[in-house]
Amino acid sequence: MTEPELSIIIPNYNGEALLSQFLPSVMEAMGNAQAPTELIVVDDASTDGSLDTLKLFPRAGVVVRETNGGFSKACNTGIAAAKGKFLLLLNSDVKLEPDFLAHYRRHFDDPALFAITPNAFDHSTGRALDGGKMGFWRHGAPRTTKNYYEEEAGKLSLRPPYPSFSVMGAYFFCDAEKIRALEGFDDLFSPFLFEDIDLSYRALKRGWRIVYEPKLRAHHRSSSTLDRVVRPFGKRVIAVRNRILFVLINIHSRRLMASFVFFLALRLRVANPFHWAALAQLLPRWRQAMARRREERSRAVVGDDELFTKYDFRK
Repeated sequence: MTEPELSIIIPNYNGEALLSQFLPSVMEAMGNAQAPTELIVVDDASTDGSLDTLKLFPRAGVVVRETNGGFSKACNTGIAAAKGKFLLLLNSDVKLEPDFLAHYRRHFDDPALFAITPNAFDHSTGRALDGGKMGFWRHGAPRTTKNYYEEEAGKLSLRPPYPSFSVMGAYFFCDAEKIRALEGFDDLFSPFLFEDIDLSYRALKRGWRIVYEPKLRAHHRSSSTLDRVVRPFGKRVIAVRNRILFVLINIHSRRLMASFVFFLALRLRVANPFHWAALAQLLPRWRQAMARRREERSRAVVGDDELFTKYDFRK
């Protein structure tokens, strides 16, 4: 049997309805692929009918986790099982365009390429959702959600292959060897949020590149899993906690750290409930975060100030 060049990895938790709705588009894209492709669905201890639904898709290899571990652990399980030289990490609530797998391969001719992020649109409204990502530092924290799109690239003095500060965990291609060198997603960020930014930033600090490919078009029913498993206050607390965790692990610039400490103190002083709750959740992770910080500092070849200047395309 021919070894796959590409492995598609989909983490799933109680996504029976999502799998029925969105897997057919993945199968169609696989049918149009120009290279051998495998599909791995990692079931993260679902309690619904997900496994029965997956029997309707015989091309899908299924890896079943005995206990629910969250997004990072499910993805890392799939990465460990994948045989492809390249990986496509994909959420279960994403519809792919039929030619989605026709536009990634040429980018990997660049040996420094880590990942590719696509054009993504809201599944319900069709509005633009994700494109190339900017990254800049403001008010003591990294800002990573601002997009630019192909039609704006010329005004920003950007030329293809278009650079991106990060990928979105819901859909991105990556080099299998490089993501394994990074040891995949950091499960300190579990159960979800900011782990894709952390992964991207660690790759950039090793001197690797991320590109935005507008021809890759996906349609995302965003937050369909998160909204089912966590309330808005809890989601906000996890977002704040993981943003702080990202800084503690990855930011080694004295200037940026001083800014972070100053603004964090201000937020705590005004009794921001999200930040106090986030710090309480962070304390059990402190020793591991400091160990990660030492490791990332020893491996970095590009500095924080350089990266936040390079990817601030607003200027």
